[in-house]
Amino acid sequence: MNKNSYYSIKFIEDHLSFLDQTRLPLQEVYVDTDDYERIAAAIERLELRGAPLIGISAAFALALSFKNGSSNYSEHFTKVYRRLASTRPTAVNLFYALDRMKSVFQSITDLSVTYKTLLHEAVAIYNFEEHCSNKMAEHGFNIFTKKSNVLTHCNTGSLATAGFGTAFAVIKKAFDEGYVNHVYADETRPLLQGLRLTSYELEKNGIPFTVQTDSMAAVLMQQGKVDLVITGADRIALN
Repeated sequence: MNKNSYYSIKFIEDHLSFLDQTRLPLQEVYVDTDDYERIAAAIERLELRGAPLIGISAAFALALSFKNGSSNYSEHFTKVYRRLASTRPTAVNLFYALDRMKSVFQSITDLSVTYKTLLHEAVAIYNFEEHCSNKMAEHGFNIFTKKSNVLTHCNTGSLATAGFGTAFAVIKKAFDEGYVNHVYADETRPLLQGLRLTSYELEKNGIPFTVQTDSMAAVLMQQGKVDLVITGADRIALN
């Protein structure tokens, strides 16, 4: 593997290119498509996964569905919106992104610029998530006071979002600043996101790591081998 040579999603020449995460870590297979149905299927199959990335992918899919125009724009938007909404009905980021796209669509007065306008909003959603990733890394880094052994769970890197991720972005920032000694990654049952995906990203970024079964986390803490736990969460309260 070549370090830092991967990406989760890119918009290139009016096509969406994404890494099929079901093939990782043994195969790096990229899919290039401008078909919203293919992107919807990818979300359902977990080829595309992670809360922020699901929203980003759906936004680009909605935009791409207007790439070649439509005979009935309003009817077409509703059809594609519903199809994408059905892919992960419990995903908050999915509906956040789709509703942003819906608001923009309803504001369009010149249908000839529908694709361009929706694409602009999809890029804005991507950039917003990347900005959030960077801010999380900056704020999260403040919890480090020494070179530490870190425990993490599930997958929270760029495979799940834009930028370097959420919790993973904090780990990467701390590693780059010399504050991470070793990372312990839980395997994360039942889909093994830690074993398959977090280990892949840790290796790609040159961060020393060990993958262990989920049940070993408590023993590591008991033995004093864990200084910090940094993990992802769908939502965090102010308190």
